Amino acid sequence: MLKYILITLISFFSLVAQAEEKISIVNTGSASGGFAMQSTALAKDLTDFFGYDINFENPGDACVAAGIIQKTNSPLIMPWSTDLEAVGRDGLGCATFDLDSATVLQYNILPYRVCTMTHDDFSTGSTIGHSSPKFVFERAAEALNTAVGSNLKPIGYDGSGNTRKALLSGEVDFVILSPKHSKKVMAEGAKCLWEFSDGTTPGLIHLQAEYPDVDRLSLSTEEVFIALNMTGDQLEMLKNQVQVIHTTQGSAVNTLTAGGSAFEIRLNLSEDEIVERWESSIKGLRE
Repeated sequence: MLKYILITLISFFSLVAQAEEKISIVNTGSASGGFAMQSTALAKDLTDFFGYDINFENPGDACVAAGIIQKTNSPLIMPWSTDLEAVGRDGLGCATFDLDSATVLQYNILPYRVCTMTHDDFSTGSTIGHSSPKFVFERAAEALNTAVGSNLKPIGYDGSGNTRKALLSGEVDFVILSPKHSKKVMAEGAKCLWEFSDGTTPGLIHLQAEYPDVDRLSLSTEEVFIALNMTGDQLEMLKNQVQVIHTTQGSAVNTLTAGGSAFEIRLNLSEDEIVERWESSIKGLRE
């Protein structure tokens, strides 16, 4: 046991000793959203654990962030998501990125869920609320109706916050929300029993697995944190450091993600798995 601890400590301090001195983290999301919180926690841990000099850029706008990233030639970490990539590829956004799966430090999977305050099944409801992109969630609602034989009318709202309020106030019978927002309504007494996925999480009805012959029942926003402008050695070290941060109790990242249980985080997907998941999610979110 003592030998194992000594080896672990030697490996840890080896990572500290070899850490690059300066690195930028550029948040591509809103100034206070999920990307901002994860980026802030990552910046703190890379500084506290490994001694990096972090330059944290938080412009609060994906287009501004994309401009910063394109002009930066030094080591950099950035988050990006399939919904941003989807609108970019459809010509509705300001940027797209050719994802090199070898540069992925962290892969987040956020399948959407269906929540309700009072209904036990879809047959007793008439409306389902959602945020944007409008066409994505209307299509998901149509697929749900086809699968379960319901006739839920989709109603769009400006943002997930307003979608949550619509459910809590009784304005709609069901809503489609991300895991983060579904947890917020569950804290207010909602049930979020259905998930747009073919997963196996206990306690959930996985719609694509339940109705495999119906298309469009798998819907998720997937996120990556990627490293740019680094050598192979720098990238490999950073991947190891991110692993340490995620698995160390008390780290800012571990606390924020509740030890990885707040949403599904993958640190060891193969490069082929990353590409397959990434492109599949984008396809589901595009027009």
